[in-house]
Amino acid sequence: MSGVELFVEIGTEELPARFVDPAREGLAAALVKLLEGIPHGAVRSFGTPRRIAVSIADVAVARPSASKLVTGPPVSADPAPFARGKGVDVGSVEQVDGPKGKVWAVRVTTGGDSTLSVLAGGLEAAVLSIPFKKSMRWGAGPTRFGRPIRHVLAAFGGERVGTTVAGLNTTLESDGHWLLAPERFVATSADAWLAALQGRHVIADGTHRKAVIHAQLQAAAASEHCALHPDDALLDEVTNLVEAPHTIVGAFGEELLVLPPRLLVESMKVNQRYFPLYAHGKLTSRFLVVTNNPHGDAALIAEGNARVLAARFHDAKFFHAEDAKKPLSVHGEKLGGMTWIRGLGTMADRQVALAEAAARLAPLLGADAEAARAAGMLCKSDLATQMVGEFPELQGHVGRLLAEAEGQSADVALAIEEAYLPRFAGDATPSTPAGRALALAERLTLLGRAFAHGMAPKGSADPQGLRRAANGVVAIVVESGWRGDVADLFSAAGETPTAELVDFVLARLRATLTGEGLATDLVE
Repeated sequence: MSGVELFVEIGTEELPARFVDPAREGLAAALVKLLEGIPHGAVRSFGTPRRIAVSIADVAVARPSASKLVTGPPVSADPAPFARGKGVDVGSVEQVDGPKGKVWAVRVTTGGDSTLSVLAGGLEAAVLSIPFKKSMRWGAGPTRFGRPIRHVLAAFGGERVGTTVAGLNTTLESDGHWLLAPERFVATSADAWLAALQGRHVIADGTHRKAVIHAQLQAAAASEHCALHPDDALLDEVTNLVEAPHTIVGAFGEELLVLPPRLLVESMKVNQRYFPLYAHGKLTSRFLVVTNNPHGDAALIAEGNARVLAARFHDAKFFHAEDAKKPLSVHGEKLGGMTWIRGLGTMADRQVALAEAAARLAPLLGADAEAARAAGMLCKSDLATQMVGEFPELQGHVGRLLAEAEGQSADVALAIEEAYLPRFAGDATPSTPAGRALALAERLTLLGRAFAHGMAPKGSADPQGLRRAANGVVAIVVESGWRGDVADLFSAAGETPTAELVDFVLARLRATLTGEGLATDLVE
C-alpha cells in the first residue's frame, strides 16, 4: 500500500499511571475513526506519563472517489426540486429506466477530499473524545482532558496538520525528559521521535520500557542475593509511572519485620509501588524502587524512600498493638454506625445476615455450620479497627490475625480472611469449607438483596460490584465441585432466586467458560 505516515503526539502534564494505556488506546481508536473511508496501514501507539502518541502507516493522501447513480421521481414530475436536493443544476439530471418506467436520476460523486483537510477539520474532536475515568479543566477554557495538554505534535507525511487543539496550535516539536532534557526538538515521524526521545532520557515505547524495568529489577535482586515474587500488575503500573526508569535498592529497619508480612508487602506495593525482596522464601527488610531519574543520587533517593516507608510501618506497628488490646467482637460493636448500602441496613446487619447464610450453606459444602456462623459473626468486625482504617486493603487479614490472637479456632480465623476470596478474576478461591461457605454467603446475599431493591447493573455501570460478585460465585462453586441448581444456592442462603438473578449468574458462567476457549455451543 502506498501512502504517508500520520503521527500525532499529545504532550501533557503528568498522567496517573492508570490513565496511560486507556488514553493510548483511545487516541488510536479516535484517529482510525477519523480516517474512516481512507485506506491506511498498521497502527502503533505509545504512552508515558507525560505523552501519548499514535503512528498510522501508509495513509492515503485523499479519500477515494466513488460515483453512483441516484434515482428520483418519475419523469412526469418537475426535475428541479430533485436537482436542488442533490446539490446539482437541473441540466445534470437525466432520464433512466426505473422498475415502473422512466425516472429522473443524477450521478453523485463522493470522496476525493484530501486527508490533510480531514485531519485539520477533525483532529481536535478526535483528541478530546479520548475517554478518561476522571478529567479536568484548566485555565479559563472549557476543554476537559485527563491532565492539561502542553503541546500537540501532528505530522502527516512530514507536513504539519494545521489546526488547533484545546486552544493550542499544532506543532512539529516535542520535548525530552522534563528534568534531564526539557529542550524542544523537531520530529516529523514516529521513528525519528522515538530515536530523539531515546537520546533525551525517554523510553516512549511501553513494551520496551517494561522490559528494561524487568531486567533492572532482576539484576538488582540478584545483586542482593534475593528474589522477587512475580507481580505483573505492579510492573505494569510502575512502567506507566516513569519515562527514564532506574532501579535502586532501599531498606527499612529489621525490627519492623515483626509486623505481619502481608501488611508490609501490601503497604510497599499499594502505597509506595515498591517491589519487596525475599531470601529463602521469607520477606526481607530490603526493597526495590524504580525512579524516574537515572542521574539522581541513588543513596539519597533510597534513604528518602526508606524514611517514608518506615513512617508508615511504625504507624502500622502502633495500630496493630492498639487493635490487639480488644477482642474482635468488641471492635464489631461499632458496625451499627456504619452503613452497608443505602436501604440495605448497617454493617452490623450485614454481619448477622452473613453468619446465618454461611451456616445454612455449610452443609452443601461439607463445612461445619457452627464454624461458618462464628466466622460470619466476626467477618466484618475488623472494619472498625485502626489498622484497616489506615490500610483498607488488609480487611479480612486483620480480622484473621486478631481472631488468632484471641484464641479463635484456625478454621474460624482463616474463614474470616477467605470471605474476601476471590478478589479479582484469576485470584485464589477459599481453601477451606468454612471459608467457601462464608465467601459464597458474602456474594449471594449481596446479589440477592441488591436485585431485590432494583440495583441490577445497567450498561457498564456496576457501583455495587455485582458482576464481580457473580464471577466470585462461579469461581467458588466450580472450584468446590458442588453440583446443583443456581436457584438452590440462593434459596440455601435465604435469598429469593428470581429468574433475573439466576440468569445474571449464568451469564457470568457463560462468559467464564467462553473466555477459557470453550465453543459456544458446548457452553450452552
